[in-house]
Amino acid sequence: MDPNMLSYAAFLSGATPFVQPTFGFGQGGGSQPSQQQPEPDMEIVPETQPEPERETSKSSERSHKKKEPNEPRRKHSYVSWTKDEEYTLVRAWVDVSEDPNIANFQTDPEFWNRIRALFYSTRGKGEHRDKDSISSKWNDINNKCHSFQEVYQRNYDNRPSGEGDVGF
Repeated sequence: MDPNMLSYAAFLSGATPFVQPTFGFGQGGGSQPSQQQPEPDMEIVPETQPEPERETSKSSERSHKKKEPNEPRRKHSYVSWTKDEEYTLVRAWVDVSEDPNIANFQTDPEFWNRIRALFYSTRGKGEHRDKDSISSKWNDINNKCHSFQEVYQRNYDNRPSGEGDVGF
């Protein structure tokens, strides 16, 4: 029978196929006597990789707790911001950021703690807004101010020649 057919049949049956010996060591007619070499006792250990560490962003303002799969979602009670509250928040941000005694020698948490304290003391209602609500509202106001400034600057730069600030 053809040796290739035997290997193929062994492959199909799941048995180890017969492999013809290669030329060289251990084969008759070589320069060294044929010796039976004991098979080395090897333990095969699968390679494992360490779990990659999750990178945490240091610039993130808040950290979210991972919820359990069966934990229900919390209902958010959204309380609208009034114009007076928005003005108080902006005024608190300006006062804290322009404080000449501290200047820019404060960390981000200290900065926002001072803004919240000034906001609450000015409003006189106690802590009726959480930390995320105040910083999110400030980001919203800040983005709207930047958008307005971009439009204003674009219109100012493209005004007709000879037109002053009065006609603008």
